[in-house]
Amino acid sequence: MKYMTNPPDWNPPPPMTDGVPGAPSPQMTFGGYAPVPPPAPAAPKKKTGIGGAIGAGLIALLKFGAIILKAALPLWAFIVSFIIMVGIFGWGLGIGVIVLIAIHELGHYVTSWMYGIPAKLPVFLGPFGAVTMRTRVGTPVHAAVIAIAGPIAGFLIAALALGASVANSNGSFTGILAATASFGFTITLLNLIPFSPLDGGRVAEVISRKFAIAGLAIFVAVIVGMYVVGSAPNPIVFIILIAGIFSLKSTGKQAAFHIADRATQYAVIGTYVLLIVACIVGTGLAYHQLSMLGYNVTAA
Repeated sequence: MKYMTNPPDWNPPPPMTDGVPGAPSPQMTFGGYAPVPPPAPAAPKKKTGIGGAIGAGLIALLKFGAIILKAALPLWAFIVSFIIMVGIFGWGLGIGVIVLIAIHELGHYVTSWMYGIPAKLPVFLGPFGAVTMRTRVGTPVHAAVIAIAGPIAGFLIAALALGASVANSNGSFTGILAATASFGFTITLLNLIPFSPLDGGRVAEVISRKFAIAGLAIFVAVIVGMYVVGSAPNPIVFIILIAGIFSLKSTGKQAAFHIADRATQYAVIGTYVLLIVACIVGTGLAYHQLSMLGYNVTAA
């Protein structure tokens, strides 16, 4: 018995569905009933009329205002800090203090970006100085170099102010420049105390844990000394003290010291010590310049 076969070039015809070649197959039914497809989601109703327009306008205004406020926050913080500093120190020295703080923070900012660590522009905190926020801390060595870059920048500005005052002893702003230099050297020296969250505390992390503990004793001694001479310390001093105690405790548990190699340690220590000596000498020279100009050095 022979079976018929299709020739080699034969292609089957398209399927016949309802008598129409190639048409889609009919939907399957169950017991004569076809499944009902789910309804399409209803489009959200838009508010119409005056009330809807006002509501949409208010929402847009609030969103736009929030964006502007966030973008302008550093500027507004700077303006408020400027007003406060001028109120405390007067126009001349107030401007000098603002410039010192700004240059100090820019030292942190620029050095952070040099290490590839993104940072935001400094935000001023009124009488409490300013802060530069970074997305990450980096290694202890990075943190130490970024930290000491601020005092170096502040010292250089103070030195320039002192040099300008000495070079122009009869100028209108000679006393203001000398007072700015005195403030800059002194505040930089205090900021170098090896006690976190001061910049010196970051330096201590690549030197020795004992060095950081000594910083706590120095910081407490400075607070006591302020009371002895009758100068009440800024309230932020006590915030730094509390934060530093907790930071020292957690750092000891994490054993974050010892990370740097010997060459880096020596470089950081050498820069740190040299900067302290330079600030002490600069403070003495600034006091001498103020006394030569007839200012009360103790009051300055």
